[in-house]
Amino acid sequence: MDTLWQFVTQYGYWAVVLGGLVEGETLLILAGFAARLGHLDLPVVMAVGAFMGAFSDVLLFSLGRWRGKQVLARWPKVLRYRRRFNRLVARWGMLVVIAMRFMYGMRWAGPILLGMSDMPWPRFLLFNLIGASLWGFLAAGAGWMFGAAAQAMLEDVQDVQGWLLGGLLLLALGFAGWRAWRTRPDGANGNNGTSG
Repeated sequence: MDTLWQFVTQYGYWAVVLGGLVEGETLLILAGFAARLGHLDLPVVMAVGAFMGAFSDVLLFSLGRWRGKQVLARWPKVLRYRRRFNRLVARWGMLVVIAMRFMYGMRWAGPILLGMSDMPWPRFLLFNLIGASLWGFLAAGAGWMFGAAAQAMLEDVQDVQGWLLGGLLLLALGFAGWRAWRTRPDGANGNNGTSG
């Protein structure tokens, strides 16, 4: 996580571009946290993340539309998702397009599978843009909110860190003493092996 944080703080909006295109939530959450600390602007992080997320889905949808069979031949694991994904689309319709970026395993497979379907381009573009906007807002917003909570916690911890450290030290010493007492030989407790 430290390396990703350094990546976000060093490259700023370019990290958000890459995160929206390839990686996903982690970089966008970290960018929201960076915005909280004043390194980036939150609305820009949300917009860039949403746009790049939508753009990557359009590329994957295109891949599914024009080379879907080759994708399935190259990555047969995607076929495993196909049946389940088709059931979701049949049941929930366009809500699946909005929600697919929030479903584990569907960030990349979902747009490819939708591209292999008979879904019209304009419908996919509209609902994909809605989903990407929601995703950008929620992921970067979570980073912003986490940043507020982390700052508050750190300020409180600084006020009581001496007491907290002392308490943890006493707890560790108490645990070590208890373990030593429990693992002592039977003769050490004054019970010569006779029962009374």
